Amino acid sequence: MMTTTTNSRHVCGNCGKFWDDEDVENDEIKDFWGRVSPGEEMPSGECPDCGALTHLNRPSAMTALRALVREFNSYSGIVTVEDEEWPELSGALVLANAVLYPQQAAS
Repeated sequence: MMTTTTNSRHVCGNCGKFWDDEDVENDEIKDFWGRVSPGEEMPSGECPDCGALTHLNRPSAMTALRALVREFNSYSGIVTVEDEEWPELSGALVLANAVLYPQQAAS
């Protein structure tokens, strides 16, 4: 069933619709080598609506970074910016917070 949620496992590269596993035609992609170049991301199947290639729906790097920072921030008492045992992690957390929340970093 076509869904409107970005939580679905597959997204069409042409029409942008999201699909669940049971809907994507992934038995055999027609004319695979004519449609996929070496080095390209491996498609997950074909869109049931338009026939274009679908790919696994992965969160963007920014979405992943937000989730990671949110998780680290929830442990604010455990990992701190001044933590000498985790200097690389502390520095990465400061940098990520500055990228995601520039207004807070400026103040």
